[in-house]
Amino acid sequence: MHLARLFGVFGTLVIAAAAQQPAWQRPAAQPPAAAPAGVAGSGKPAPAEFPYVAAPVPVAAPRVGTYNYKAKLKNRDGDTDVQITASVEEAPEAWKILDTVVTVAGKTTIDTLLDRRTLTVRRSYMHRSGMNVIMDFKDGKVEGQYASRAGAHRIHGETQPLLAATAANGYVAGCLPLAEGYHASYSGFDSINQRQTFVELKVQGSERVTGPAGTFDTYRVEEVFSDSPQQAKENRQKTTLWVDKGTRIPVKVETVMGSEPGAMRLTSELVP
Repeated sequence: MHLARLFGVFGTLVIAAAAQQPAWQRPAAQPPAAAPAGVAGSGKPAPAEFPYVAAPVPVAAPRVGTYNYKAKLKNRDGDTDVQITASVEEAPEAWKILDTVVTVAGKTTIDTLLDRRTLTVRRSYMHRSGMNVIMDFKDGKVEGQYASRAGAHRIHGETQPLLAATAANGYVAGCLPLAEGYHASYSGFDSINQRQTFVELKVQGSERVTGPAGTFDTYRVEEVFSDSPQQAKENRQKTTLWVDKGTRIPVKVETVMGSEPGAMRLTSELVP
């Protein structure tokens, strides 16, 4: 799950990459470069090649509870252990999902507020030592701030209704009408580069998986994250979810970012 992309279901590949170094050895985070014209963050509409993508309609509510995952990041530099806790709460007129990711580099929290009916994102707040990112989504616009030791940078622009663009999206995906052959597309948002992203979701089939928490009958769900529908086949980042058919909770998650031999792979499994 990296910093810029702890944003794809347990997407912490950036944080996980940073986990290779103790926090005091890492350089201070730099604010993102100004967003180019035509992307969210520039205050201008998305480019024509990024058509309107309506958020898919959920058929179930998130399952309230606290879920713990044991994860491992693998890349060319070796393996890194990652601990993930997701807490799903029912708040007034909204759902709240708090994700906590712990690595050797420290702790990162991602607090996501979802619309009670549509499960689209209303607010997202990410915090780790030396960095805070807060974004509010309303009426097709995003407003917020990226702050680090190097200073603060405003987040401002237009975007489409989006499902959870953080680790929370694993729980939102489970609320969709999953079935063999199901397919959906929706928008995401890259807070570091301040641009809209495109997510393509497909149910690849049913699979029985066994892990630390037991054996589950699941849907194998694949999500591909890219900068536009045209680039979806490039697999800029791919996340595979094994969603339990009974509880709609992801019991296993695998995120791959980049291409071999330098790809980063984060595998998470639900633990008792």
